[in-house]
Amino acid sequence: MVAGYFEPAMQQPVPMYLAPHDAAEKVLYDHLVDENGNVTFPIDLTKVADDLGIKVYEADLRPNIAGLIVQADESEPVEIFLNKEDPQSRRRFTLAHELGHYVDRKSRGDDQLIGLVDYRDEVSSRWTDPQEVWANRFGAALLMPAFAVRNLWREGYTIVRMAKYFGVSKESMSYRLSALGLS
Repeated sequence: MVAGYFEPAMQQPVPMYLAPHDAAEKVLYDHLVDENGNVTFPIDLTKVADDLGIKVYEADLRPNIAGLIVQADESEPVEIFLNKEDPQSRRRFTLAHELGHYVDRKSRGDDQLIGLVDYRDEVSSRWTDPQEVWANRFGAALLMPAFAVRNLWREGYTIVRMAKYFGVSKESMSYRLSALGLS
């Protein structure tokens, strides 16, 4: 675990989630930044899920399903299931993605998660569905916050070293660098 100083764009929590990176920054601020303004990497997604009251399980899912989020009924917690056959870095991104769906719905006042099942599958990778795009961008911003990526880039970290630092795949790290205009 490595700590990095959290430099939020806004010192106060964002009142409404306007964009995926704002939502991810608010989650970092609310759940992971310590009293000294530091956040530890790789991001502890289990803590975030626990804080939000979400149960996370690894399960036998079809090979084309990376994960899903569901709430059976009002009396049950929201649950996220991750494909236990996927590599750890993919499970981490899937969990961040599914947390994004939860945060997005809650921020829009959509408390009707009951009976809703969101799958992370091939569709979410195609960048065609706006909700999937939002959740992917949230996941990337949560796992690889822009301030930390830029700091490591300035320090000369390689993609492989940065991927290890953030606990993500090399491919995810490459996409994030590109999205931030650093590659």
